[in-house]
Amino acid sequence: MPKARRRHHAGEVTRFAPQGTWTTHRTKPTREQHLGSHIEPDPTTGCWLWNGQTNKAGQQREVYTVLVGPIPARHRLRHTCGTSGCVNPAHLTPTPPATR
Repeated sequence: MPKARRRHHAGEVTRFAPQGTWTTHRTKPTREQHLGSHIEPDPTTGCWLWNGQTNKAGQQREVYTVLVGPIPARHRLRHTCGTSGCVNPAHLTPTPPATR
């Protein structure tokens, strides 16, 4: 009987079990992999366009937090490129809330 071994494929792990059968298990993508699968770079503008689902929390904040770090409390992210769907951290600037 062959030894138990692993074969890796994109997004899954296949193992040969001691009983002589192959089993495949889906691996959970990392947060970075998941976010990266929804980003489409625009080569002309340098923007990273979000092509996944959107929610109230905002993908810009999530991508910025993962790649750069925490956003200061009550700050908003301002797009320096002018493209609202852009999630490129280089195009996002944390700005304090406006004073009235």
